[in-house]
Amino acid sequence: MATDEPREGFPDPGAHVHRLKRDSSSARDAASIAGPHDQWSPYWQRDDYEKAPLTCDLEQLQRMGIELPEPSAMDEAQLAAKLDEVIRALAAVGSYLYSTDHLSDRELYARLHRDVLREQKVALPAGLNRHVDMVGSGSDEHIQLWLRYYADEEDRRSWAREWPSDPIPARAKPPFDRDRFLPRPPRRSR
Repeated sequence: MATDEPREGFPDPGAHVHRLKRDSSSARDAASIAGPHDQWSPYWQRDDYEKAPLTCDLEQLQRMGIELPEPSAMDEAQLAAKLDEVIRALAAVGSYLYSTDHLSDRELYARLHRDVLREQKVALPAGLNRHVDMVGSGSDEHIQLWLRYYADEEDRRSWAREWPSDPIPARAKPPFDRDRFLPRPPRRSR
């Protein structure tokens, strides 16, 4: 049964999925994720990480004056416009969405509104980005979605080798086409 709970035996939920995806990314993308190390604030030193201030994207968006009505309070056109505003505002504060093509606009906005925007996380210093993978929790459901819609054939073969008892769903084209239009972090010069 698919759940949103982390898989048993995963010390870091989603670590395996993220490692597979990271390994298939270019070194240039890895540099973009990491950000400029010389600009890190002192709390980014390993021993002080637990002392770093916490925030959530909802607080940041509200400080920007963005209202977040309930999904049920908007028709499709209003919701699509609000989702676009939220996605662009998230990018402005360094949070970038990935793996959204399996969700309708309403489903994505509802997940952002209900869960993702409310998650407490370490506040990032300026110049660093947060990558919000909508199938990156490590849950059985997210793993199956990733394998079905986002994993390439090499990742699917690797998953089958490392987790032979896991079912591998048939590869399918995602029902929506949003990810290629989403904002991406600026490329860093080396």
